[in-house]
Amino acid sequence: MGIKDIIKIFIRAEDSIKTAMEIIDKGSRGIALILDDEQRLVGTVTDGDIRRAILKGLSLEEPVKAIMNSNFIFVTQNYSRMLVTTIFKNRGIMQLPVLDDEMRVVDVIFYHEFFE
Repeated sequence: MGIKDIIKIFIRAEDSIKTAMEIIDKGSRGIALILDDEQRLVGTVTDGDIRRAILKGLSLEEPVKAIMNSNFIFVTQNYSRMLVTTIFKNRGIMQLPVLDDEMRVVDVIFYHEFFE
């Protein structure tokens, strides 16, 4: 995934859950990445997180920070194929952010593309 495509799934913690839904829908990647003012990754939101929020009765106007996963799984730029394979198989996730030393997103690895 190129950086131009990755930028399309970036949002802010103050954005609404509805905005996250729209970003996930438009990006068709199943995830939105929440960045702080310094462009560092602070959380992720998946379509599953949004479904669980709706089931709990949260308003779609709530800020996405209310449901974001701030304990997300990621790899650094020097990742190995074996590490990524292990993470995907053991954690049951479909997207894996690749971060630089300052927690800035440089790529996202998607399960279906990785195992093609």
